[in-house]
Amino acid sequence: MAEWTKEMQEKVVKRVSDRSLNDVQFRKELMSHPHWAIQEATGAIVPDSVRLQFVDQSAAP
Repeated sequence: MAEWTKEMQEKVVKRVSDRSLNDVQFRKELMSHPHWAIQEATGAIVPDSVRLQFVDQSAAP
């Protein structure tokens, strides 16, 4: 498995952020199964040791 570098993190965060802005189903998957959703969307395998937390602010004023 490739090393999970800062550059890789930044690319993945950008792609996930961009997609989550317009894809409601993807946002739901991020909330319930973040490792799987990221792999599905980007092909990047996030190590299990990486703790992920997403906050859905789509309904925020």
